[in-house]
Amino acid sequence: AIIMQREISNPAFQFLFRNDSPEHVYYRWKLFSLLQGDPTGFWRTEAFQMFGGGSLWQPPPSIHHKEPERPPLKDVNEPKRGELTDKERDELETMLRKITPERSRVAD
Repeated sequence: AIIMQREISNPAFQFLFRNDSPEHVYYRWKLFSLLQGDPTGFWRTEAFQMFGGGSLWQPPPSIHHKEPERPPLKDVNEPKRGELTDKERDELETMLRKITPERSRVAD
């Protein structure tokens, strides 16, 4: 989004605004691949979901014959860093509902 704001007038970045262009599809896949820890020279070739409930993406074939060992893809349904799971959120909400402004109960 930052690049899109900064480069809105730059013709070289117009592919960012055309979601169905091959360049845009490649850009989204490559960015996701790098964020998953894939090195620039090779990548996972199995289909994956970028977002929970989203469509399957099929990466381009790898130019390398043997793929290196890498950690598994991150679960798209897993909470992101700084986000609470449903259980943690419920516990926090329960604690917050019990808060009172009475000085004698603050330590409880």
